[in-house]
Amino acid sequence: MIFRLMDGFQTHHRTNVEKMFKSKNGKVAINDLENAEILKDHFTSLFNSQTRVDFSVVDEIPNHISQQVLGKVPSKTEIKKAISKMASNKAPGKSGLTTDMIKCLPPRAMNLYVEFIQEFWKRDDIDFYSWHVTVLNLLYKGKGDPRDPNDHR
Repeated sequence: MIFRLMDGFQTHHRTNVEKMFKSKNGKVAINDLENAEILKDHFTSLFNSQTRVDFSVVDEIPNHISQQVLGKVPSKTEIKKAISKMASNKAPGKSGLTTDMIKCLPPRAMNLYVEFIQEFWKRDDIDFYSWHVTVLNLLYKGKGDPRDPNDHR
């Protein structure tokens, strides 16, 4: 029952998008291997385009100091206020939880969630490097051919 509820929060606003992509010459992939080859070719040409770059400009960009400690533990009120301000109808993260799901937690579950955040905040063994790693997903823009990699973000 709970999984059906979660599916409703995650999929009610999605449209079904074609999963097999089309190559530059118009051939549609018929299996995962061909699909991967099409995407590999697409991203290879996208990210390896030859562009003139003046690397001396990079030296002029001021460094941003990364914070290695989280500071004072936020109060329950501060955390709940931050949760209530989170944007709705956004894609879930790696956990599969959407902001809508978090906002709709029953009071007892919300308190556990807040306590979990506070306990995490107190830890001194946090691997901040892992916060800079992400999982990329292709998102259909909602216009054009859903089989064309150029019509995805």
